[in-house]
Amino acid sequence: MKKFFRKVASFFVVAYANHLYRDRVRLADKYHKELKWRMYVCIPFDGKTLIVMDRKGFRKAKEFRRIYDPTMSTTKLGEGSFYYTADRGENGALSPKEKELRRLAFVRYMLQRAKLPSEA
Repeated sequence: MKKFFRKVASFFVVAYANHLYRDRVRLADKYHKELKWRMYVCIPFDGKTLIVMDRKGFRKAKEFRRIYDPTMSTTKLGEGSFYYTADRGENGALSPKEKELRRLAFVRYMLQRAKLPSEA
């Protein structure tokens, strides 16, 4: 019986994660279309919320949290984010395969956070 409830819980966590991810990607694409900046969809500094930010927002968040580590740069932000848009010149966008891999990584992260098996 416990296994059944874990599968049901996994189903709802996966559905919520996909909904949240699609919503944030849509928002990042909208901001990119308006501002022409590279937008990142990430969970910064071991937080709990998936947010959309640009480089300036990342720098402000680092300053706010008093993180002065030079290894935490905006290039690392792109590597650690779950999605990012192209830059001003429409270069460096994610391939469809990489987009799907990053979406699956976010779903797996949400399942781990919920302490559920990630093979569901």
